[in-house]
Amino acid sequence: MCHKTTQIVVMLLCIALTACDNQSTADQASTQSTQVESSRNQLSQDEIKQGWQLLFDGRSLDQWKAYGREDFPDKAWKIEKGLLVVEQSGQEMGSLGIDIITKEKYENFELRFDFMTSDSANSGVFYKVLEEADAPIWANAPEYQIMDNAFYLKKVEDGFLEMDMRNHLTGDAYGIFGAEKDYSNSPGIWNTARILVNNDEVKHWLNGQLVVSYVIGSSEWKKKVASSKFSSFSNYGLVKKGHIGLQDHGHLVKFRNLKIKEIK
Repeated sequence: MCHKTTQIVVMLLCIALTACDNQSTADQASTQSTQVESSRNQLSQDEIKQGWQLLFDGRSLDQWKAYGREDFPDKAWKIEKGLLVVEQSGQEMGSLGIDIITKEKYENFELRFDFMTSDSANSGVFYKVLEEADAPIWANAPEYQIMDNAFYLKKVEDGFLEMDMRNHLTGDAYGIFGAEKDYSNSPGIWNTARILVNNDEVKHWLNGQLVVSYVIGSSEWKKKVASSKFSSFSNYGLVKKGHIGLQDHGHLVKFRNLKIKEIK
């Protein structure tokens, strides 16, 4: 073998080894990323003692099912690197609008979770969910709104959307009570949320800030519901024990660290 041929062979071997190293590094990074996200979906010993329970462990969807069905949907939702992800479908409330709910029902509880929006995202977390034939999930269940606030505020400002954004932004009790200030993070940045339901008292937190507080059945609540799109739904917010729900509104949203503590 001539010297020149030897150099070419050595060069090709180096390229091949570099490619293998790069692929190995990428595989390791992907594995580490998955492990990091999965490790987030865990409870500390103190949380276990306090009665917290995971609703999602980063690996299994056994605690969830589709709203109005007994199985978990084979479209729209997936586990990705330890995250619970509702995919971008581009069909708002369309054929892929498959909301999911916990198999268990809860009465008085504290719910905590992290979420990340994408550009133009719109979703929500429901509580006090009642499965009712021929009725959408939102007809009876209050909703912790999740959305890309800046995107929809701009659409309203430019005249492309007619909506009262005072109770349609992230952290709001959708369509009923709104926050006085926007504490949401931009798309691509994680947010931390907390919902407390104790008898008829309900509170929403967003990134450590109390943003909504109301009492179901109060005169203020009745007035708000009567002037909303929920006025024709007699069971709205009145279910004592219901499911927790996540909304598929056709937009990419990621969830992690979903955990709940029942209040006895």
